Amino acid sequence: MLDAAAPFSNQLRLLEAAGPDAVVGDALAPAGLSIDDLVYENSNTLKWAGGVPDGISSFKGAVRGIPIVSFFTGCGGMDLGFEAAGFAHRA
Repeated sequence: MLDAAAPFSNQLRLLEAAGPDAVVGDALAPAGLSIDDLVYENSNTLKWAGGVPDGISSFKGAVRGIPIVSFFTGCGGMDLGFEAAGFAHRA
């Protein structure tokens, strides 16, 4: 039986029972889990202590026209964000 409040200890128990040569996804499958369900040991203990992050509009005046070049950026979401903030995308 898996403890819903302890996802890390659950996955650790499954992986230890499967042995050192087990494939992670195969070891988690009997519990209905996949590699996408993995959690880090301290993932629930780290919290953001800062304030609310600045929005894109607060950067527009500070970065007007600064050229950027991006490589291997996938679908270009970061590029769109930089352009929205005022950077000049060159390539």
